[in-house]
Amino acid sequence: GAMRDRHPRVRLTLLEGDSHAITRWMAGNEADIGVLPEGSSDTSLHAIECGRQVFCFCGPADGFPVLPASMPLGDALSYPLALSIPPNRLRRLVDSAAAGIGREVRPVLNASSSHLITALMRQGELYTIRPRIGPVPAVVDGTAFIPIAEPAIQRGISVVWSTARPLSPAGEAARATLEELLRGMDGAQAPG
Repeated sequence: GAMRDRHPRVRLTLLEGDSHAITRWMAGNEADIGVLPEGSSDTSLHAIECGRQVFCFCGPADGFPVLPASMPLGDALSYPLALSIPPNRLRRLVDSAAAGIGREVRPVLNASSSHLITALMRQGELYTIRPRIGPVPAVVDGTAFIPIAEPAIQRGISVVWSTARPLSPAGEAARATLEELLRGMDGAQAPG
């Protein structure tokens, strides 16, 4: 790909985890760079915000003959939801937005596995709320992403690295490429 063509001697290992795992990997020198929502909230990390995540109501696309432009949060909460186990950053934002409209989030399933939630959602039994970078509403791999409205829920997404040590030249190249990729996913620019 483009990264390998531009930097043939750089090798990357991709780790996937929640924000707590990413922060732990950074502190333990297991990862040099990461992508983290609300990255500037952790003082142990340098952060460059590269875009915005829009929280979306998600379900099987075939359940929506016409994809609505948005869905009020109160309506989304009336569906059988599978959500990540609190406390985490995603649930904190969803729970806070619900409290702001006088509602409580009561998922039928709290799960630590996003893969399990996706599998159940694709069977058409459950729905979820997920952040997305990119145009919305949208259908991606058979899943409808409908932006939550009333209130809208968004958060910044940042490329992060440890304040405890400088990035190597290869790490700098990977960081710059990752920033470019995130900014290009939906044309988002860092706030300024």
